Amino acid sequence: MTCKASDLKIIFVGGSPRSGTTLVKRILDAHSDIYCGPEFDYLPRFCELYSNMKYSLEIGRLKSYTDEHQLREHFRNFILAFFVPLAERFKVHCIAEKTPDNIIWFYELHEIFPEAFLVHVIRNPLDVVASHLRLGKRTDRNQPLFHSARLTANVWKKTVFHLTRDNDRFNDPEFRQKYLELRYEDLVRRPGEEIARLSDHIGVPFEKSMLVSSGRGKGDITIFDEFYTTEEYYRPIVQSSVGRWKKELSKRELFAILDITYRELIELGYYTYEDIQRMKSCPVLDISCWYAKMTNLGLFQKLVQKAKTNPRARRIMEKLLAFSRAC
Repeated sequence: MTCKASDLKIIFVGGSPRSGTTLVKRILDAHSDIYCGPEFDYLPRFCELYSNMKYSLEIGRLKSYTDEHQLREHFRNFILAFFVPLAERFKVHCIAEKTPDNIIWFYELHEIFPEAFLVHVIRNPLDVVASHLRLGKRTDRNQPLFHSARLTANVWKKTVFHLTRDNDRFNDPEFRQKYLELRYEDLVRRPGEEIARLSDHIGVPFEKSMLVSSGRGKGDITIFDEFYTTEEYYRPIVQSSVGRWKKELSKRELFAILDITYRELIELGYYTYEDIQRMKSCPVLDISCWYAKMTNLGLFQKLVQKAKTNPRARRIMEKLLAFSRAC
């Protein structure tokens, strides 16, 4: 089969690590006309280089070598040189690439491939953090990301809301036409409905094979490292990982995550404020808000002074200090 670059449909998948991007990769790869292989790894680096060169061009340092249109074409052709042979080898018309960090570079990918579809996978940060910590316990990975609830929650927050920091680009009609958000929880609870929505967005017919079971796909990974056991990778679509944090997170870890992400949890509709209060089962969340406000307003020092003579102020200060130590 000969595949023209102009006929190739491209899909980029990204999201915070441990959010279900691998499940989406398996779903796409199960389609008869889509190849989604192992993580390409270098695509985010290509995008970073493209962004740096574009900036150098804007300030005039590269004008002798290229212009913005040529720069995009150079990167486009370079990346297609990897994708087109895959399409020909596996006799498909669609190439999907899943690397979690793609989400950070969706705007750059949209510039280079304006016709490409962009799929953002989002998952409850409580389960994301629990998954990271579980991985850290079962492997010898010593990176802080796999051992710190606070650090992992911050990474989730930064990643998931990266695109919305630039409202103009995020709300651009052409970008929104190609962009799709998938919730991991919806995907495993209503797989038929959500996969049909995904298929409709990327313009391919829904196939029952996309309701992946334990079957192997065209682009399956060939080396299983500590991120997935063979059993985990080939597990069918199940709901067992939803809410797993309830059994795995300590109260201290839960408090730390909620302290960082409770606004985002409410914004994304995972919980209401009252839900979070009940989860905490104590007024720590109020204390965290209070602590942040007092720190921002420079009032904490005033409380310290007042606590020297006022028992009530001293009790409040002790609670604030205990909260800061716990997180």
